[in-house]
Amino acid sequence: MSKRVKGILLHCVLLLCVLISLFPFYWTVVLATNSTADVYKDPPKLVFGTELLVNIRNMLSNIDFFGSMFNTLIVAVGTTALVLFLDSLAAFTFAKYESPARRRCSDCCCSRSCCRCSSRSSPSSRSW
Repeated sequence: MSKRVKGILLHCVLLLCVLISLFPFYWTVVLATNSTADVYKDPPKLVFGTELLVNIRNMLSNIDFFGSMFNTLIVAVGTTALVLFLDSLAAFTFAKYESPARRRCSDCCCSRSCCRCSSRSSPSSRSW
């Protein structure tokens, strides 16, 4: 197989992966623009509907949306501040103090932050 054919196949596979990755976002927007009856219809509609403003109005009247967003903001800011504080303490300790176990502890902390499951709710970004 020539280099050009391999490149074309690679780009086709990458394009397929991009389409698969973007489909849930497309599907979310399609469902948000359709009525409840259209959402549960079999087979489902794959085109945009006209009910977006009605659905947004129903959501805002049925749930305390902005209160939920405020709670999310509090949790996100608190978690970020706590992680930055604790990681700064750990980084200072690893940089300042010599210990026989320093390298192993540092490697353990770095690998723990890199291999964290995406389903957990704690932040996974580290800047070591």
